[in-house]
Amino acid sequence: MSVLSVKSWVRRRALLAALLCAQLIAGVVTVAAVGPSAGGATDDDHTDAVFRSAHAGSCLTWQPEPPQRPAFVQCSSPHLFEVVNSVQGDGDQESCAVSGRRYLGSHYDPNGRFAYGLLRSVGEGAGSRISLCGLQLPGPNGAQLPFRGLVAEQDQSRVWPPGTCLGADMKGGQTGLVPVDCAEPHSVEAVGPIDLGAHFHDGPPPSDAEQEEVLRPACVTMATAYLAPKTLSGSALTLSHRPIGAASWSAGSHQVLCALAPRTPGPMTGSVKAPGGATAVPAPVAAHPVAPPPPATTTTVAPTSSAPTTAAAPSTAAAPPSSSSATSTASSAASVAQTAEAPSASVTDTIAPPAAPASPVDNPAHVPQAPPAEPAPPAEPAPPSHVLEIPGMAPITLPWAPPPL
Repeated sequence: MSVLSVKSWVRRRALLAALLCAQLIAGVVTVAAVGPSAGGATDDDHTDAVFRSAHAGSCLTWQPEPPQRPAFVQCSSPHLFEVVNSVQGDGDQESCAVSGRRYLGSHYDPNGRFAYGLLRSVGEGAGSRISLCGLQLPGPNGAQLPFRGLVAEQDQSRVWPPGTCLGADMKGGQTGLVPVDCAEPHSVEAVGPIDLGAHFHDGPPPSDAEQEEVLRPACVTMATAYLAPKTLSGSALTLSHRPIGAASWSAGSHQVLCALAPRTPGPMTGSVKAPGGATAVPAPVAAHPVAPPPPATTTTVAPTSSAPTTAAAPSTAAAPPSSSSATSTASSAASVAQTAEAPSASVTDTIAPPAAPASPVDNPAHVPQAPPAEPAPPAEPAPPSHVLEIPGMAPITLPWAPPPL
């Protein structure tokens, strides 16, 4: 082989190696540009399955660091997103808000702390892309805060833990005040929530004046404890609380945030709480007096009884023994003694419990009566004085006796 051919072969190998390296570099750049799809086809398929199978009431969460791939979780556990519905294409916030109000129904709070969000799947074309509308809890710097349970089952009042600084969402684009870093400019600082439901119960929405009578003293008590040892009057702060609207009250939102704001218009920076101060405890709210229910209408009916109300006096007829002669034989004396003991046997039978005793309530005046005594048997006539009777023999008439008249 000539020297020229060897040099040519070496150049070809070098050229092929350069082309191969270029292709490898181009492939790595393409994968990196995809971003969330760097995990491979398996992760993409899993994410696509979540978007296609999600429905109203599904709860999703994801890792805060990229790639942020949504996954299903139980709604009772911490999650970042509650699905309202899914739409084909990119979707928009306005249509999501309409779907959210329809989804919550009577539990929709127009002034609640939850906001509508939109999740878009990664797809090459708008026709193959799926978007999920849902509810989320805005946090600092456009981040989402985890929450537990379904939104319709909880109080949606805009209340935050004591010490939370609230300001405009300059990065996330959320409406209303959201938690921000206290080192950044903010509008108010939360002192604590006041539960009006403990005062007004579940009745009709109270008026603003009725709420103010409860909110003002409760918020003063909480702010005094929050600022101690400083005082509210000696500071450049004022109380901030807003009554609950009728729509929010009907949706189940019964709490009001007591906060501190600057007296002069404008933002404030830093926390107003004294270092090492005690955390404000929600002030007890006295229960709203509830009128007692009217007494139940009752009709008292006098007891009736068919038994006579006049008691008959007991009658005891004692039959005295009769005798035609002062002299009596032993047999007649025994007969009289048996007659005298007869009422005692009858009284003993009456004292025994009857088969069906009468109730004393039915006839309290009723007194049981003893049966009348049996009449005594007639006494045998005494024999004449001139006749002698001997047991076992016929009567003997004495001869000296005068004849009978």
